[in-house]
Parts: sequence; C-alpha cells; structure tokens
Amino acid sequence: MESYSSLVVFTSEDLKLFTNSFHKNNLIGDTQFGKLFRGCIKNLTGVICTQENRDVTVKIWDEKSNCLNLDSDDEHLMIKEEVKFLTHPSIHCHPNLVKLIGFCCEKEVRGVVYDLNPRDILHNIILKDVLSWTQRVNIILQLAGVLEFLHTQEMPYLVLNICESHIMLDWDCNIKLCDFGLISGGIIGEISALKKQITIPIGYVDPFFAAKGTCCLYLFDTMYFRIYSSKQCTCHV
Repeated sequence: MESYSSLVVFTSEDLKLFTNSFHKNNLIGDTQFGKLFRGCIKNLTGVICTQENRDVTVKIWDEKSNCLNLDSDDEHLMIKEEVKFLTHPSIHCHPNLVKLIGFCCEKEVRGVVYDLNPRDILHNIILKDVLSWTQRVNIILQLAGVLEFLHTQEMPYLVLNICESHIMLDWDCNIKLCDFGLISGGIIGEISALKKQITIPIGYVDPFFAAKGTCCLYLFDTMYFRIYSSKQCTCHV
C-alpha cells in the first residue's frame, strides 16, 4: 500500500475493538463484497478526535469476495484503489462521498474506516418506508449531483455497482456513497477484465453497460424507481 500521511493504518484488532468484534448488533448491512458496521473509536493513539468518543463506519471485505473468485491480491487492489480515489484532491471534499479515516490490509481482516455516524443504509430505509416526499426528492437530487460530479471530471469516473446497499444516509438524510469496488476511469484507469466479470450481481443487468461498457444511467433510473416507490427489484448482494 502506498503511503497516505493523512490516514491511519489500523490493525485487525483495532477494527475488532471499534465494532465489538464485528458484533451483529453493530451490523448496518451487506455490500457486494463484504459488510458495513457501526463503530466507535475511543481515545486511540494516532487518531485525531475532537471528542472523547468518535462514531465511525467500518467496512470489511468478507467471504462474499471468495464467492466472486477474488483472492487477497484482488481485495488489496480494491482497497488501494478506494483509498487512492477518496483521498484525491479533486474528490475528497465532495459532501456525498464518504471521508476516510484509515484502512487495514492485514491477512485476517481487510477494511476501511469512514468518518461517518450513519443513520442507516438506503436499502434499509427504503424497506422501512419512513422517508417523506421531500426527503426522497432530496436524495434523488443528491444522487444525480454526485453522479454528474464523477462523470464531468477532467478524467471521468464510472462506478458500476451503485445500489441502495452502497449508499448510507447521515442523520440529516444526506447520501454518502460508500462502495467503490467497481470504480473505473479517472486516476484508477480502465476497468479490468476481472471487474467486468463481477459487475452484475445486483439484481439486474444494465443493457447499456452490457453493450458498450460505458454507461451507468440505468443504475440511476433503477435507484429513482426504488426511492420514489419504496419497492425493491430482486436484489441479492
């Protein structure tokens, strides 16, 4: 892993400590490659906190990666690309992208720690059907805005696994994209052959990507339907 002076290199024991050993009560939800947990950093040396305890989100890669034929090198590359992407000067200040505190690349646990105390993932919020009409509109506008931001960079980005399980909401109902395992373009470069093979396990096939490999408008349209209707397409991540 390259050196990122602003980030903390955590150990697997750190991540276990933050999440109470990845206790089920701290589980937020599943992602395509792993899980999201609520965590709390308590006076850890090397982590700058403005308060005694700091609520965070911990994302780990788990056995689902093995089912997708990802080995440790593939997981390491995904973490490296995510860290590189989220810390880039043109990216890290966007309000709808998660902010990194640090990462862990040990054999036992591979994961990242976000500076976010989430309300929940959008998937769970949709199932609960608790969003007001104004909140739904705001979420759609924020999603459209961050996609436009990524697509209009000098070197555009494409995130091929955007779905409601990869979007967290803060307590003001602002969205935070939180999974970039299938990002390409920009400083990351072209999508690899491996990523092309694992792009479509989210419940539908994007015909634009299947034909040309260059469009994620279908992703936005599907998300639009889900958020406004509170209904789910068949989706297993």
